[in-house]
Amino acid sequence: MPIWHLKERLAFKVSPTRVYGAEGVSDPGPKTALGSSPDRAWRVCFGRIAVMGHNITIRKAVPEDADKISRVVHDSFLADVAPENSKEGVDFFLRVQSAAYFRKKMPEFISAYVAEKSGEIIGVIALGKKLSTFFILPEHQRSGVGKRLLSIAVTDWSAKTSETILSVNSSPNAVEAYVKMGFVPAGKEDLANNIRFVPMQADVKKLVP
Repeated sequence: MPIWHLKERLAFKVSPTRVYGAEGVSDPGPKTALGSSPDRAWRVCFGRIAVMGHNITIRKAVPEDADKISRVVHDSFLADVAPENSKEGVDFFLRVQSAAYFRKKMPEFISAYVAEKSGEIIGVIALGKKLSTFFILPEHQRSGVGKRLLSIAVTDWSAKTSETILSVNSSPNAVEAYVKMGFVPAGKEDLANNIRFVPMQADVKKLVP
């Protein structure tokens, strides 16, 4: 049974499905309000810190993360998305998705989170009016990190907006993954800035535990 370590001192109150944090106790151990189920623990969002097992933490992204976020985005894009796009599209994406871009845009995102393992960022998600950035390093894909990162970020996003539908432009190779997370295609494959995408959308209620 894993021990859920809190990186900050947290006080929490419990409902049947969520734990909300503020200031208080650290490292509650395995028999706490977080429960013994990893799936349940993944649902926890402490404002700034979300607790996960296996030395992985989800927290809100800050402008100081820009360099690391950009590297995660570039590495993931080059591995998974670039092979299905033209050189012009790849060059455009890498140029636009720079550290300077994320540093400038961070305060404008409605919800932005990173997943960290051993202090290194392994995934990022950012939502404005739609899901604009969502990348997990290849070696950490298919591990559940993306699904939980999405759930936490959308929970935050839905609390700050009145939107009931979340849209995203998915790369063609990620359509299956988005479908598994609750999205459905909302149109045919298209091209923007020489980058292929499939418009998709999801009912927010299906994305929030």
